[in-house]
Amino acid sequence: MAISKTRKNKQNALTISTDTYNEVYERDNGSCILCMEYGVHEKMFETSVIPPLEMHHYITRARLGMGIPKNLVMLCKYHHLEETKHREKIKKYLKNKYEDWNEEQLKFRKYE
Repeated sequence: MAISKTRKNKQNALTISTDTYNEVYERDNGSCILCMEYGVHEKMFETSVIPPLEMHHYITRARLGMGIPKNLVMLCKYHHLEETKHREKIKKYLKNKYEDWNEEQLKFRKYE
């Protein structure tokens, strides 16, 4: 079964490329933007889990958030699990990094 061109474009738009991952990692200094930890948050020691950093979509992939730097931040596992409590901080961070940041431009548009 062949994948339609629109579906393939959508998959490509939502995927995080290696170059994009590296760009966001560098921009965020290889640390969680909320606690500046390098993948190990002190609260995670309570569970004996040492997590890596994770890439977080501000607009989720489920809501067609694209895999572009303006929609991505590095978070430690702890803050990634708690991201809904920190959405305004994440939004402020991204707006500070990109003066033309616009939430509507972060979503995949089928006919654009």
